[in-house]
Amino acid sequence: MSDYTVVPEALRKNVKFLYDAADAWGKALQALTGKDLNEDDLGLLGGPSGATRNHNLALDDALERLKKGQKSSKRQATA
Repeated sequence: MSDYTVVPEALRKNVKFLYDAADAWGKALQALTGKDLNEDDLGLLGGPSGATRNHNLALDDALERLKKGQKSSKRQATA
């Protein structure tokens, strides 16, 4: 049988790391929010080429993943 010792300072550092990670996810989310493009933002070919649509789809995917990452980091910090 092994003896386990709780090291409070190490636990504090790990929790701080997780909270810092959640903050970083949140800052990235905040930086990208509202960065979607309108059909005419890339000129005459932006809409027909699908560039604006593809940008917005990729942005939506990134925002969703950032939200999940932020929630996961917060959840782990409080577990």
